[in-house]
Amino acid sequence: MGLSRAPSALPVLRLIDSGALAGTAELAADLWTGPEQLIALAQAGEHQLFSLPLTVAARLRARGVDIKLTNVNTWGGIALVTANPGIGGWADLRGRIVHAPGSASPPAALLRHFLGLAGLRPGIDIEIVTAGAAEMAQLLRAGRIETAVLLEPQTTAALSGSPGLRRVLDFETEWRRREAGGLPSLGFGGPAAFLDANPEFVRRFEEEFARALAWILEHPAEAGKLAAGHLGLEARIVEEALPRLGLGYRRAAEAAGEVTAYLRLVAPGPEGNPVPDEAFYWR
Repeated sequence: MGLSRAPSALPVLRLIDSGALAGTAELAADLWTGPEQLIALAQAGEHQLFSLPLTVAARLRARGVDIKLTNVNTWGGIALVTANPGIGGWADLRGRIVHAPGSASPPAALLRHFLGLAGLRPGIDIEIVTAGAAEMAQLLRAGRIETAVLLEPQTTAALSGSPGLRRVLDFETEWRRREAGGLPSLGFGGPAAFLDANPEFVRRFEEEFARALAWILEHPAEAGKLAAGHLGLEARIVEEALPRLGLGYRRAAEAAGEVTAYLRLVAPGPEGNPVPDEAFYWR
């Protein structure tokens, strides 16, 4: 299977380490580090299951890759961090510079959305500068930039030992103020042919995945060790960030409305077709 080199991989790493599916399947993981690498893995057809940013899953469907989503497991985990004590809300960003991930990224799209709701026009009322997540965390800690949009666990890493930095706006909270549901970002899925041909295995995998995710949340120290051993992340940071990583299991079909609302905003598709159809959700 293809796994993200991020904390969202932790439930599967727990499945592998615990042997929960021993006798049912042999799980082996290839780690991907960016959307294009994941797309290449999916198009190669050599993996049966993937951790998938929802935007990438939508892009794959748009490219004709018959992939289905089985669950959504990561929600929110995005925050505005600043060293400026005068910033407490969106309106306070007028006339300032905000650093954010690439302009086509979901965090950047969400940032522009929230700024627009506050009456702020990027490029006119506020300047958005793009940078990598790890770079932004380092620049914040060094005092070289003032305000940035970060994802966990980079947010926790930036705040650790930096008393002048604050998490001022949580994107999940901001989203829920205006939407009926949560702010999804990552899920799990695989080729429709494999999923539809192996329904009993998929149901068993989903049950064990949900149990493993619950275990991760209940055992932060062990989760940190898993992340350090398999993902190269700092155990202490992952342990501290765990409550804010946004890990939470939902079956894809149950989260379809929330996924649709999210994709309509952050990943509009060609010719006004913004989101995958109902066949995208494995049932």
